[in-house]
Amino acid sequence: MNAFALPGGYIYVTRGVMAYMDSEADLAGVIGHEMGHYIVNNMYQEYRMGIRTVSILVIEDNPTDVMLMREALASAKLHIGLHVVHDGVVGLEFLRRLGAHAQAPRPDLVLLDLNLPRKSGLEVLAEIKSDESLRAIPVVMLTTSQAEDDLARAYAAHVNCYIRKPVDFERFAEVVRNIEDFWFTVVTLPK
Repeated sequence: MNAFALPGGYIYVTRGVMAYMDSEADLAGVIGHEMGHYIVNNMYQEYRMGIRTVSILVIEDNPTDVMLMREALASAKLHIGLHVVHDGVVGLEFLRRLGAHAQAPRPDLVLLDLNLPRKSGLEVLAEIKSDESLRAIPVVMLTTSQAEDDLARAYAAHVNCYIRKPVDFERFAEVVRNIEDFWFTVVTLPK
């Protein structure tokens, strides 16, 4: 097991498997757990086999929800590079490849929380969909909000999908696996 500090994040490597985290809190959440249970990007195998890694950007400030997403996607059918940021401002920096995120991959999918610090999920969504270089990236809004107004505003801002987070772990894990299955197995996305 190795962990490396990089500008804007950390790389955790174990048994030939690599994961990227943008904070020490994420890194600490992974260390001490069996790495095989987390979403990883096995770059060597991807290189050798010519397999494209699917990149998912999670913009979520709740560490428990991030952990649940990682756990749910651990059994993914695809190679998934999971990138996590904890507020809307940093999410947009990642998407626009600014500052510490200059080398960030373009995500194939964004999982966006509604209630974020510094810039709300609706504000982030509006900026993504108004930016010609980003608008084709599908955005799935995951939220605990039961407010119909939030739902209506998200679809008015062109969210691709709005999902209310289940409070039960098994149901939450099922929802995340269904997102992965739908967006990367059923849907054809631009490359």
